[in-house]
Order: sequence, then structure tokens, then C-alpha cells
Amino acid sequence: MTKQPLLVCILVFCFAIAGFAQASRFTMSFVPCFNAQPLQLGQAYLLANINDSLTVEGFRFYVSGIKLLNSNKVVYEIPDGYYLIDAAHPQSQTLQLNLPKPFIFDQIQFHIGIDSITNVSGAMGGALDPMNGMYWAWQSGFINFKLEGTSPVCNSRNHKFQYHIGGYMPPFNALQTVTFSCTNDQDLTVYIALDKILGSLDLRLEPEIMSPNAKAISLSTIIHQNFTTNIQP
Repeated sequence: MTKQPLLVCILVFCFAIAGFAQASRFTMSFVPCFNAQPLQLGQAYLLANINDSLTVEGFRFYVSGIKLLNSNKVVYEIPDGYYLIDAAHPQSQTLQLNLPKPFIFDQIQFHIGIDSITNVSGAMGGALDPMNGMYWAWQSGFINFKLEGTSPVCNSRNHKFQYHIGGYMPPFNALQTVTFSCTNDQDLTVYIALDKILGSLDLRLEPEIMSPNAKAISLSTIIHQNFTTNIQP
């Protein structure tokens, strides 16, 4: 090898090492909870407002549009960041966000669900693959949030409750956005209080919400309110 190609290889290697050294990583974890304790799928829980038990058998939701902010200004947005968080797959509940460099930020913001532009683009692959069971059809789009289980009080087949919350077309756009304070030197844990979400519903009267409508919008607001960094019983 001549000196010039060798020098080029060395320079490329040095730039790659320098870029790697400047890169950063931020970890965000999602912990679904029931009565302030990590959720166990298939476990029976007592829900106060029905004075009876229920079992959560499935819980999934999308996280997208992750932005880092400093003094209310966006300093970085995760490109093409669509993540399916699934209680049945614990590894999906921790996101390792690779940043091109160490940013200074004091807030993180993200969507619970999939934005309208992505919805009208049609189903895709990866986290957005229809095979994941989180896509209705082009008219209704993606399911942002899915919560399923059983309770003796449910007047439905096999006593099931099913809440599939989505919709991107006005007036039934169920996308929600949350913002949390955080720092670039400390990872973030987000808790989802499923007992409070389910406690806002009457499982006896309405064990199902399965399409974009006013009730889905109302529940999406309650869901948004029960994403927190400080879980309380």
C-alpha cells in the first residue's frame, strides 16, 4: 500500500473515532404500573371503583416524535423514531436514544401514538408493521394505545374488556403529547398508572372502545394524564 491511501485510511479512522467519542446516549424507560407497583400480566388486581377484580392480559402503546428541549426550544429530534412499547416484551420498555453529540436539555417531549402524516402515509415496516396488531385500516390508521383483559363485571363475551384507542382525522384525533422535565446527565423513567386509567371507566357499562370516536378522545386525555415520572398509589 502506498503512503497516500494509507494516510487516507488513517484519517478516516481518526474521524470515525472522534465522531464516536462525541456521540451520546440517553435512556428512557416505561414502566406500566397497577397500584403503584410494576404490572404483572395475568395477575388479578382489585379495582376499587368496581369493587371486584380484573386481570390485564395485554398492554401496548406507541411512542413517537421524541424531542429534546432546552429552555422550551427544541435542540434535537430523534429521526424516524417510532417505538412500540409492549408489556409482554420487557426489552421494548427501555429506549436507548443515540444522540449525535452530547446535547444540553432540560425537557423531553414525545407523542403517545402516531401522528397524522405517518397515518396517511400508510402502514410501514418495523414497529409500524400491521403484523404487530396495531393497525386498523387506512381510514382509521394506527391504534395508539391498546389495553385488554378480563373482569367478572364485564357484560361481554368471556368477560373481556378491550380499549383500542386511536384515530387521526378531526374531530377524533387521539394523538397526545407529553412533556417531562429531565437532565442530560440522568436517565428518565416514565410510569403509566393503569389502575387510574381503568378506574376512570365503568367496566360494567362499557367494556369496549374499539374505534375513533368521542369516547376514545376522552379516554386518550385520561391516558395522557396518567403518564408520570412520580407514581403515586
